[in-house]
Amino acid sequence: MITLLLAGLGCDLLGSVVDHGVGHCDLRESTVTAQPFCQEWRGLIEATGSDTTQLALCETLGSEFVATECPATDTIVAGCFVGKLGDGSGSYQWYYSTEEAPLTADDVLSECGSDEFVEWFEFDAAASDFGPPT
Repeated sequence: MITLLLAGLGCDLLGSVVDHGVGHCDLRESTVTAQPFCQEWRGLIEATGSDTTQLALCETLGSEFVATECPATDTIVAGCFVGKLGDGSGSYQWYYSTEEAPLTADDVLSECGSDEFVEWFEFDAAASDFGPPT
């Protein structure tokens, strides 16, 4: 009974881990107020309704929640690690450089303010920590 309960929460007594996913809303395409970044959550627990908060936030910000990484193109300059959510997932803002709005890593660093500056890195669903690489 305890094993079933723990398995329902994502792990069992043998230590298996839940599946972790990723999702984003590209605020560069917001219908409310466009931003120069894509908001991404890495390490979301993949369970029914686990992305409800992100869905609502994206909708409020005039964007659509998509269950993939932010568009990974050669125009991602860097990002800001905003912090961890209660489920252990990490929240990131990835900034892009375009011809119309060229950005450098120093520009992104100044955008981060109190958030942690991070170089872009590929999402790993099997990671044990969804914060920035150390």
